[in-house]
Amino acid sequence: MADTSVAYDVARFEEREERAQLRREQPRVVTQSRPSMWGGMIKFMFMAAIAAVSLGTFLASNAQITDIHSEITQEQNKLADLEQENRRMIAAIEEKSSQKTVEEYVENVLGMKKLDRSQIEYITLDSANVAQITEKDDNIFKDIARYFEGLAEKAKDRENERS
Repeated sequence: MADTSVAYDVARFEEREERAQLRREQPRVVTQSRPSMWGGMIKFMFMAAIAAVSLGTFLASNAQITDIHSEITQEQNKLADLEQENRRMIAAIEEKSSQKTVEEYVENVLGMKKLDRSQIEYITLDSANVAQITEKDDNIFKDIARYFEGLAEKAKDRENERS
């Protein structure tokens, strides 16, 4: 099988063909490498831990939201009660301070009577009987000046007594 030609060296290809044929004839044993079981287990555990933390965070936040909503409801109920109490107290104050209630208290408890026109007496004053009070125009400087004037008068009186 060694036909040789100048243009082609067929011998080179014959060996390849024989090797390829041998490969085809031999049964192929394929071994698959199994991935490490530990690698898959670690990935699974990591993902499970992330899922557990996420679930725990979600449940905790929902519990806090529920607590806050219940506190808001309680405070709104307290506010409504206090507003109602405020309205009741304002009505009670208005009732106690009404004109009719005050008049009844004055007449019954204090024993006072309403003023009649016959009890009103007008007086007139003469201008000669009127006393007029003027405002005192004092300040600290005038007080100091009066003090020194008083001292000067006392000193003059002592000199007059000696002479």
